[in-house]
Amino acid sequence: MITVTDVSLSPDCKNATIYITAYPDDQEHAALDFLKRKRPDFRAYVRSHAHMKIIPFFDFAIDQGEKSRQRIDSLLAEDKTK
Repeated sequence: MITVTDVSLSPDCKNATIYITAYPDDQEHAALDFLKRKRPDFRAYVRSHAHMKIIPFFDFAIDQGEKSRQRIDSLLAEDKTK
């Protein structure tokens, strides 16, 4: 399962980075590789469904901030059980 957690769009709208997390965690890099292979298909889908003058180049990245937040949540939950 792949979840989009954030999107960063450059000021000129020519580049967009889509941040993701994946479940299970050990499949994150496989999911990222899959998304990067499908970039042209994704861009074509956006081109046909979005009403934008400029269709950005899409890149995908693992959301490290979200991973850190999840780790902090698990540590806090662990601390409450003690």
